[in-house]
Amino acid sequence: MAQPMETFICVDFGMTGSVTHWRNNRSNPSWSFGREKVPTKLAYDSNGALLAWGQCDDIPYDNVKECFKSYIAEFAFPEFPGAPTSKQVLFRWVQDYLTALCKQTAIDIDAQNDSWRNGHITWNFTVPGSWSAHTMVADFRRLAEDAVFSCFVTRNLIQVHTHLTEGEASALCLLNLGTVARDHRFAVGDIVISCDIGGATTDIAISIVSGAGKLSPCPQLQDHPVGLMSVDKNFWELARQTLRNAGFGEQAGGLAWEMTAQTGFLLTRAAFPRTEDVDRVKIKLPARCSIDDWPIKQSQRYANMATVKNKHLSIPRDMFESLFEDLVQKIEAGIDEAINTLSKIDRAPTVIGFCGGGSKTVYLLDRLRRRYRDTPTIIDHNQLPFSPQLATVKGSCLACDKTQLQEFVQNIRFSIMTKEGLKVRTAEENKETPSFYMTPAWVVTFACSSHSSKTKKHSIFAVPANVADVGSKTNDLAGKKLFAVTKQWDAQAQVPILKKWVVEVDLRNERGGVLSWNRKYDILIKIIGVWEIVVEVRSQQDGEVIPCKVVQAESSSGMDNH
Repeated sequence: MAQPMETFICVDFGMTGSVTHWRNNRSNPSWSFGREKVPTKLAYDSNGALLAWGQCDDIPYDNVKECFKSYIAEFAFPEFPGAPTSKQVLFRWVQDYLTALCKQTAIDIDAQNDSWRNGHITWNFTVPGSWSAHTMVADFRRLAEDAVFSCFVTRNLIQVHTHLTEGEASALCLLNLGTVARDHRFAVGDIVISCDIGGATTDIAISIVSGAGKLSPCPQLQDHPVGLMSVDKNFWELARQTLRNAGFGEQAGGLAWEMTAQTGFLLTRAAFPRTEDVDRVKIKLPARCSIDDWPIKQSQRYANMATVKNKHLSIPRDMFESLFEDLVQKIEAGIDEAINTLSKIDRAPTVIGFCGGGSKTVYLLDRLRRRYRDTPTIIDHNQLPFSPQLATVKGSCLACDKTQLQEFVQNIRFSIMTKEGLKVRTAEENKETPSFYMTPAWVVTFACSSHSSKTKKHSIFAVPANVADVGSKTNDLAGKKLFAVTKQWDAQAQVPILKKWVVEVDLRNERGGVLSWNRKYDILIKIIGVWEIVVEVRSQQDGEVIPCKVVQAESSSGMDNH
């Protein structure tokens, strides 16, 4: 019985960069992690026609639209250079970009498997938690659906989801993929505060450890901090005012905004340390900015002001540091709200995790680490084996996997062949202390015994849930009949076996002797993914792990006729 083609695509639409990951259940069962973030930029000509998307470095700056995600939650658009003049203009930019991103993703998947378009396709878009209180999610979902549907001839097998917040996705990533999770054990009920510091927003979420590898989100917080855009806007205002004073007039705003997007400022913003041993921070002016020094005559009155010198904007160190203050205070207010919410029920966070592109900002992370140093565990980008900018999309992939796995265990039962017949079991949640690092959330246990002193082989079958439900309620006679038709396995078989594994248990001790005359043990089938299992065998007497291995695994299409 062939599985229908299913493709899952996770999309992180970011302010400065966006990324997609995908997998399917045929040619690409593992998530594709090959592409880094594509710049969230568009370029239009003077007539409003789209020139380019993503990489727009060779296009005049005045034609480029960027940072437009930050305006989605705005009710009135600020008069920054390049800001949309209306919601309709903003929506066009968002849809143009999403359409281009989705089409490129579809082309990339075509290169791996051109038949995927005929199967079931699920697109998962993460959204900022701050959008949930307004109509933004509904508006964004409509734009996302239009972008996705434009890539396909038919849409009846396509689903678009926007229910996962960036903060929830980041929490899953931090605790499942962070290196801290390899050694740290979590108890059910432990509380995690995740802080995804992005460009437009900082998504803070409270989650509770509800089981092995599982997090349950708490209600959204009221405070929704800004992202790194706050620092950029403060810098823009400072640069604009300085350039105005230097005589640039109406051009000052555009020049200042161009500086905000340049590599020089972005690198300085990321690396600026609080203890920097320099008096002034220097940011290079745009090439088209024709001025040498301002003011021409230096005096003590300008010592604490931003000036222009040698084609650089020269800013006092403490003034540059102040550009971060709004961001720091608002993130601290958001985390403090989460902590205060927990204190009302006599709880405190076990973990505070920082991710997102902003988590690599040295000054910001230093302030946050010092403020919350009493928290038992703090996770940041240093504990992630990949760029923290990818935490959201990787967390979205994990959430998708968990959803698919839960649907899988609801529709599948596991059985083992015995002398008495077919024993059928339903997968149960893993009750072990959750480590979160690759911890199976579902497990099936079979009690077995053997008089063998060497090895014993057991056949494990996956069968549909409805068949298993019938089998699990049969008496001994019915069980024997079920056993008989299963052994025959032909076109008339009444028990459709979806997959078969043969597990070989080694019942010899290290010296080759017999462990016991009647060895009783449990076979644990740990379900780590759809059709992916790890087998472990333990002694019922002392819990000792007994060596075992899977010596044969077959899907229904390759099932032997015996």
